[in-house]
Amino acid sequence: MTQPSVATAGRERAGWGAPLALFLGAAAIYSINLGHLPHPDELYHILAAQGMVVTGEPRIAEGLYTRTWLFTWLVARCFSLFGESLAVARLPALLPMAALVPLLFVWLRRVADRRAAWLGTLLFALSPFAIEIAQFSRFYGLQMLSLFAAAVCAYDATEPQPLARRLGLAVAGLVCAALALYLQPTTFLGFAGIGLWLA
Repeated sequence: MTQPSVATAGRERAGWGAPLALFLGAAAIYSINLGHLPHPDELYHILAAQGMVVTGEPRIAEGLYTRTWLFTWLVARCFSLFGESLAVARLPALLPMAALVPLLFVWLRRVADRRAAWLGTLLFALSPFAIEIAQFSRFYGLQMLSLFAAAVCAYDATEPQPLARRLGLAVAGLVCAALALYLQPTTFLGFAGIGLWLA
């Protein structure tokens, strides 16, 4: 009676080993040269986050930068926890991108196989695009993670399963989609792709 339980536990640990290694590996790769000189667009969130730490508002000089307030708040919280630097300002971009890597792996492994999962995930994780977004203190990494989660929820909701689970997936997908849309209005392009697939 005990042996199957031990074997099952071992398989479960092995099943999570690769995603955990991918997350840590992606985070390590994305951390290389994380303190590089800023792109001008990054300064909107960085300066507003500095103002938020001091005044409680996303203030830049005499004005307020309110676009994607949530992301600026995340940068400000990182400043409060770890001190102010360019590398710290990029953590709210790096962590969602690092999290997207193992999530992509798990999904590909489930719907295809391990070979496809490793190939697709490594091609994405090591692409110049992914590295750039992970080191860019803007909302795109969090938007990508949210849109991916919404797409997976939409996909899973079409699978045969109890109605309650489908409704739960639909609600979760709508929440993720709303977050992605809040972060970037061009998310509508992603919605169009998901909608065409569902149709």
